[in-house]
Amino acid sequence: DVVAGHGVSKIPVAFALHSAVHVASLIGDKFSILEVTDPMAYIARRNVEGYGLGRKLVSVRVLGRSSVELGSVIYARKKQDRANDPEIKKILDAALVQCEAAIQKDGADTIILACTPLQYLEDEIRQRLDAAGYSEIQLVCELSAAIEMAKVMVNLKLKQAPRAYPSDELKAKPEYR
Repeated sequence: DVVAGHGVSKIPVAFALHSAVHVASLIGDKFSILEVTDPMAYIARRNVEGYGLGRKLVSVRVLGRSSVELGSVIYARKKQDRANDPEIKKILDAALVQCEAAIQKDGADTIILACTPLQYLEDEIRQRLDAAGYSEIQLVCELSAAIEMAKVMVNLKLKQAPRAYPSDELKAKPEYR
């Protein structure tokens, strides 16, 4: 749980979706999330609403394959062997279809790759988007965004605001209205 992690950690915590959504919001006006299943899409949409960025989320597109299924295909292949693998090609084809729908139908200027196995295919997805004429579309990988967000927080000497995630030890407890 995002709130629980922020509340108990003494060091900066940067969650993947949270970080990616803020990065996408920073660099563009309308973003779409590429997820693997409908339940994950529901969770992502609910979280984005909770972050206050629901107005910038134009869609959550799904591939209809579980992360375990994708991972078993993607992680078993070496990067140099992926281009000619028929299973990887199917995944990339499906990803491109969903990215194009997010761009053309939903108006997305940025696409977040949410599922970890998909993030392994960022370079291949980028190449396919470029070949399809969408080089201006930004891709944001959740894990990379979280790592970079954590670095920023460390470099700026920031952590979660204790009053935003209060505990009983707070001297000045916030009032809730």
